[in-house]
Amino acid sequence: MKKTLVIILSLSLLVLILGRGEQALAISADDFIPPVEGGSTEVEGKVAEENGVVTAETAQDGFNHANQELDFIQQNFKTVEFPSGIGYLAGGSHRYQTHENPDATLLEKRLAYVIAYTKAKAELARGLRGGESMAKEKLLEHIDNVVTSTDTVANIAQNYDEDIVQATEALLRGYVIYDVKDDTDSQTVTVTIATSNKTLAAVANVSGGLVQSASINEGLDYILKQVNNGVVPPLGGRVITVPETGEIAIVSFGSEIILSHDDPNVEATMKQGAQRAAQMRSLDAMVGIIEGDEMAWQGGYMMSREFQHQDYELIRDNNGEIVERKILGEAKKTFTTKIQQTNAYQSFREGRFPPGVNTQLYEDGSWMYAISVYLPNISQEAEDFYEQMQNPGASDSESEESDDEILSDEYKSGDDDTEQGPSGEVSPSEEL
Repeated sequence: MKKTLVIILSLSLLVLILGRGEQALAISADDFIPPVEGGSTEVEGKVAEENGVVTAETAQDGFNHANQELDFIQQNFKTVEFPSGIGYLAGGSHRYQTHENPDATLLEKRLAYVIAYTKAKAELARGLRGGESMAKEKLLEHIDNVVTSTDTVANIAQNYDEDIVQATEALLRGYVIYDVKDDTDSQTVTVTIATSNKTLAAVANVSGGLVQSASINEGLDYILKQVNNGVVPPLGGRVITVPETGEIAIVSFGSEIILSHDDPNVEATMKQGAQRAAQMRSLDAMVGIIEGDEMAWQGGYMMSREFQHQDYELIRDNNGEIVERKILGEAKKTFTTKIQQTNAYQSFREGRFPPGVNTQLYEDGSWMYAISVYLPNISQEAEDFYEQMQNPGASDSESEESDDEILSDEYKSGDDDTEQGPSGEVSPSEEL
C-alpha cells in the first residue's frame, strides 16, 4: 500500500516539475533511480534469413535484423526464430504532407503515426491468421461482321472485368510497439510492432508492451526515460511486471496537438480541448491493453479493360434505326483500362477502464501528452470505497476482495512546430 501511494505521489510530482519546452523532457519516476538502459539496435551475432523467416542466436539479433529488412512495401511481416522461442514482426508506414500552417502539419503528422500503427496491426493480423479471399473475372466479346460485294469489315468489342476482395480479422494481444521513425526527408512515418511467446505468456490477459523490472518504480522510470528521449509513440501502452512480487502496472499513452491562436483566450480554450482529447485517448488505450484490440482489414482490387476495333460506324435516323454502315477509311482502335484499389481498416475496442486510474498531462512543444497509470491495489481500494459509498452499512469484510488479484474478473476479457516526430526503438529486444 505504501509503495503504490509513493508511485502515485511521484507521478503527481511530475506535473509540478515538468514545465514547458525542453524542461518538460526532464522527467523521471522519482528523480532518484538511474534510468534503465535500452537494448542495442545492432545485429551482433550470426543471423540467417530464408523465405521471410529470420533465424538468430538471440531474440535481440533476430528482431533487429527483421526490423532492418522491412521495406514497408513488399516486406511487412517477418517470422523470427531463436533458441528460446519464436516471434513475429510487422510494420506499417504512412506519408504526411507539410503545410504553411504548422498546426496542420502537426495534426497530419500525428495522424500518420496512428495510420502507420493501424497498418502494422493489420499486417500482424494477416501474418498470424491469414485471411479470406474472393475473386471473380468476367469476359464479354462482341463481334459484328459485315460482308459486301466490295469489302469485308468487322467491329469488335471486348470487355474484361476482374474483382478481388480479401479480408482478415484477429484479436491481438501480447504485442509491443517495437520501433517508430519519422523520416522528415521523405515525410514518412513508420511503425513496427512485435510479439513473441515471452510477451504473450507474460501479459496473459493483458496486451501491450511488457517491462520486467525489480520494482514498479524502476519500471516506471524506464518508461518515462523513453518518453524523455522521444521514442515512445503518442499512442499505445506498456505493461510493467515485477517477477519477484507479481506486482503489475499498466501505463497507457494518449496525445493531441496544441493548436495556436493569436487570441490568448481562444488558445487557452483549445489547449484545454487538447488536454481532454489526450486524456480520452490515453484511457482508450488502457481499455485496449486490458480488453484486447479487434483488428479487421478488407482490401479490394478492381480492374476493367475495354478494347474496340472499329472498321465501320453505324448511321442512325431520328428514330434510332440503322440507315447506313459507313466504312471508315482507317480502322479505329481504342484501349482503356481502369484500376481501383481499396483498403479498409477497423480497430475496435470496448470495455471499462478501471477505477483509480491516475492520469497526468505534460507538454512537449506543441504536443500534449497524457500518461495513465493503473495499479491494481489502488484501483481495488477505489472500487471498495465506492461500494461503501453505495452501502454505508456494509462491513469492511464484505467490501474487501482478494488483494492478490492482478486484474479483477470485471476487467479480464478476452522552438520548431514541425520538428521530427518520435523516432527510435521503443521495446528493447531483450523484452521479447
